[in-house]
Amino acid sequence: MEIAPYIATLPALVLVIARLGGMLVFAPVLGESVVPARLRALVAVVLALGVVGQVAAPVRWPQSDGAWVLALAGEFLIGLAIG
Repeated sequence: MEIAPYIATLPALVLVIARLGGMLVFAPVLGESVVPARLRALVAVVLALGVVGQVAAPVRWPQSDGAWVLALAGEFLIGLAIG
């Protein structure tokens, strides 16, 4: 079993999790304070695993830490706007 295809999709998976995490912050049911943060994180990861295969372009790791933080923050803010 080759692990290279899974490692190649890891950057896209992380960015999809960031966007879905932002969406789940303000989701009508899962955004409530009675829902544990671990459950919201689990839902984001499970949904991301199902959605990551639909990402159109291959995503590469950003070259610097600042670019990585900016990409994650951007995806999280887009998720907040959608949610």
